[in-house]
Amino acid sequence: MKKLILLLMLFIIPMVFAQSIDVSSSGTCKNFDISVRANVVGCWDVKIDAPGHVITDEGPKDTFFYVNNALCNGKADMKLKFSTVNDMNATLKLRQNSTVIEKDFFVDQNCPAELSDEMSLGIVIIIILILLGAALWYMEVK
Repeated sequence: MKKLILLLMLFIIPMVFAQSIDVSSSGTCKNFDISVRANVVGCWDVKIDAPGHVITDEGPKDTFFYVNNALCNGKADMKLKFSTVNDMNATLKLRQNSTVIEKDFFVDQNCPAELSDEMSLGIVIIIILILLGAALWYMEVK
Protein backbone atom coordinates (compact mmCIF):
# COMPACT_ATOMS: atom_id res chain seq x y z
CA MET A 1 0.00 0.00 0.00
CA LYS A 2 2.83 2.38 0.89
CA LYS A 3 4.55 1.60 -2.39
CA LEU A 4 1.36 2.41 -4.32
CA ILE A 5 0.98 5.76 -2.55
CA LEU A 6 4.65 6.59 -3.15
CA LEU A 7 4.32 5.61 -6.82
CA LEU A 8 1.20 7.78 -7.24
CA MET A 9 2.96 10.72 -5.58
CA LEU A 10 5.91 10.34 -7.94
CA PHE A 11 3.57 10.70 -10.93
CA ILE A 12 1.05 13.25 -9.61
CA ILE A 13 3.43 15.82 -8.04
CA PRO A 14 5.49 16.37 -11.21
CA MET A 15 2.28 16.73 -13.25
CA VAL A 16 1.05 19.54 -10.98
CA PHE A 17 4.31 21.47 -11.21
CA ALA A 18 4.89 20.83 -14.93
CA GLN A 19 1.74 22.60 -16.03
CA SER A 20 2.41 25.56 -18.25
CA ILE A 21 0.39 28.74 -17.84
CA ASP A 22 0.52 31.66 -20.26
CA VAL A 23 -0.93 35.00 -19.18
CA SER A 24 -1.22 37.91 -21.60
CA SER A 25 -2.77 41.31 -21.07
CA SER A 26 -3.86 44.01 -23.47
CA GLY A 27 -5.29 47.43 -22.74
CA THR A 28 -4.27 50.77 -21.36
CA CYS A 29 -4.66 52.69 -18.15
CA LYS A 30 -6.80 50.62 -15.78
CA ASN A 31 -8.89 48.74 -18.39
CA PHE A 32 -7.40 45.42 -19.49
CA ASP A 33 -8.33 42.15 -21.14
CA ILE A 34 -6.50 39.25 -19.53
CA SER A 35 -6.11 36.03 -21.49
CA VAL A 36 -5.06 32.83 -19.72
CA ARG A 37 -4.03 29.63 -21.48
CA ALA A 38 -3.07 26.60 -19.41
CA ASN A 39 -2.63 22.92 -20.06
CA VAL A 40 -4.88 21.84 -17.20
CA VAL A 41 -7.84 19.48 -17.14
CA GLY A 42 -11.29 20.53 -16.02
CA CYS A 43 -12.60 23.86 -14.80
CA TRP A 44 -10.61 26.03 -12.40
CA ASP A 45 -11.44 29.05 -10.27
CA VAL A 46 -9.35 32.11 -11.15
CA LYS A 47 -8.05 34.90 -8.93
CA ILE A 48 -5.82 37.80 -9.97
CA ASP A 49 -3.94 39.35 -7.08
CA ALA A 50 -3.85 43.01 -8.10
CA PRO A 51 -5.83 46.03 -6.87
CA GLY A 52 -9.08 46.37 -8.79
CA HIS A 53 -12.12 44.49 -10.07
CA VAL A 54 -12.77 41.60 -12.44
CA ILE A 55 -15.75 42.27 -14.70
CA THR A 56 -17.92 39.12 -14.67
CA ASP A 57 -21.36 38.28 -16.05
CA GLU A 58 -22.78 39.12 -12.61
CA GLY A 59 -20.99 42.50 -12.58
CA PRO A 60 -17.73 43.73 -11.03
CA LYS A 61 -16.11 41.41 -8.51
CA ASP A 62 -13.22 42.42 -6.25
CA THR A 63 -9.95 40.71 -7.17
CA PHE A 64 -9.70 39.54 -3.55
CA PHE A 65 -12.13 36.74 -4.47
CA TYR A 66 -11.90 33.82 -6.89
CA VAL A 67 -14.12 33.82 -9.98
CA ASN A 68 -15.63 30.34 -9.95
CA ASN A 69 -15.00 28.12 -12.99
CA ALA A 70 -13.53 31.00 -15.00
CA LEU A 71 -10.97 28.75 -16.70
CA CYS A 72 -12.39 25.75 -18.52
CA ASN A 73 -10.80 23.66 -21.27
CA GLY A 74 -7.53 25.46 -20.60
CA LYS A 75 -8.83 28.92 -21.57
CA ALA A 76 -10.02 32.00 -19.71
CA ASP A 77 -10.62 35.53 -20.99
CA MET A 78 -11.38 38.17 -18.39
CA LYS A 79 -11.86 41.93 -18.25
CA LEU A 80 -10.17 43.81 -15.41
CA LYS A 81 -10.46 47.35 -14.15
CA PHE A 82 -7.48 48.17 -11.96
CA SER A 83 -7.84 50.70 -9.16
CA THR A 84 -4.40 52.19 -9.72
CA VAL A 85 -2.63 53.76 -12.69
CA ASN A 86 0.76 52.37 -11.66
CA ASP A 87 2.50 49.56 -13.51
CA MET A 88 2.40 46.46 -11.34
CA ASN A 89 3.38 42.91 -10.72
CA ALA A 90 0.31 40.72 -10.41
CA THR A 91 -0.26 37.07 -9.55
CA LEU A 92 -2.69 34.75 -11.29
CA LYS A 93 -3.99 31.96 -9.08
CA LEU A 94 -5.81 28.90 -10.38
CA ARG A 95 -7.70 26.76 -7.86
CA GLN A 96 -9.34 23.36 -8.26
CA ASN A 97 -10.42 21.71 -5.03
CA SER A 98 -7.34 21.97 -2.77
CA THR A 99 -4.83 22.46 -5.61
CA VAL A 100 -3.64 26.03 -6.22
CA ILE A 101 -1.27 27.00 -9.05
CA GLU A 102 0.28 30.48 -9.19
CA LYS A 103 1.78 32.46 -12.07
CA ASP A 104 3.31 35.94 -11.74
CA PHE A 105 2.93 38.46 -14.57
CA PHE A 106 3.60 42.16 -15.16
CA VAL A 107 1.03 44.78 -16.21
CA ASP A 108 2.37 47.83 -18.04
CA GLN A 109 -0.53 50.29 -17.82
CA ASN A 110 0.73 52.97 -20.27
CA CYS A 111 -1.27 55.68 -18.51
CA PRO A 112 -0.72 59.28 -19.61
CA ALA A 113 1.19 61.42 -17.17
CA GLU A 114 -1.01 63.27 -14.73
CA LEU A 115 -0.71 67.02 -14.29
CA SER A 116 0.91 68.10 -11.06
CA ASP A 117 -1.04 70.36 -8.69
CA GLU A 118 1.20 73.31 -9.60
CA MET A 119 0.59 72.77 -13.32
CA SER A 120 -3.18 72.51 -12.78
CA LEU A 121 -3.20 75.72 -10.73
CA GLY A 122 -1.23 77.50 -13.46
CA ILE A 123 -3.71 76.41 -16.14
CA VAL A 124 -6.67 77.59 -14.03
CA ILE A 125 -5.02 80.99 -13.46
CA ILE A 126 -4.35 81.40 -17.20
CA ILE A 127 -7.99 80.56 -18.04
CA ILE A 128 -9.23 83.06 -15.44
CA LEU A 129 -6.93 85.78 -16.83
CA ILE A 130 -8.12 85.13 -20.38
CA LEU A 131 -11.77 85.31 -19.31
CA LEU A 132 -11.13 88.46 -17.27
CA GLY A 133 -9.35 90.07 -20.23
CA ALA A 134 -12.19 89.13 -22.57
CA ALA A 135 -14.75 90.58 -20.12
CA LEU A 136 -12.79 93.85 -19.83
CA TRP A 137 -12.42 94.08 -23.59
CA TYR A 138 -16.16 93.43 -24.08
CA MET A 139 -17.07 96.15 -21.53
CA GLU A 140 -14.68 98.61 -23.23
CA VAL A 141 -16.10 97.91 -26.70
CA LYS A 142 -19.69 98.54 -25.52
